[in-house]
Amino acid sequence: MINVVKPGKLFIMKILAKGILYFLLTFYFINNFLSCKKANKIICGPCPALVTLIPHIRFRVVDKMTGLDLFFGISAKYKPTQIQTFHYNNGRLDTLYLGVDTTWHTFFLGIVPIHHQDTVSIQIANLSKDSFLFNTKTVDLCCPNLILDSVTFNNSLIYTKAKGPDVVVLFK
Repeated sequence: MINVVKPGKLFIMKILAKGILYFLLTFYFINNFLSCKKANKIICGPCPALVTLIPHIRFRVVDKMTGLDLFFGISAKYKPTQIQTFHYNNGRLDTLYLGVDTTWHTFFLGIVPIHHQDTVSIQIANLSKDSFLFNTKTVDLCCPNLILDSVTFNNSLIYTKAKGPDVVVLFK
């Protein structure tokens, strides 16, 4: 005996079959192409186009005796042009960005890191040189991003990624 399917039921069966097929294809696509790990191998898709800031720190310099800002305000002893910075890579002077923010009365110090530790020397007018040690690290295996992990100033920890602060105060 042959079962005859009515036209309405055939239409419903086609829709169900398409739905199941789409579900299986979607599951296959998600499982094989969008998952980050497959058989202990990292499989990555295209990375999003993001603007990445170079590792940097914002800081102010204040007098250790009075607590007054040394570069901004009425009591400023120095001009922002009297600050010199040096970033060396294998004994050669390298790229360094020093910006002055006159609105917030801070300096912006950024480096293009060569290693996961980079040293920057800073000298204010005729005072002794001081040193920043920038520690960077790479996060995210699929789309690596370089971040500033910590900064020391004259061997004292002044910044960590976990605790900040947004603006570091240096006492001179």
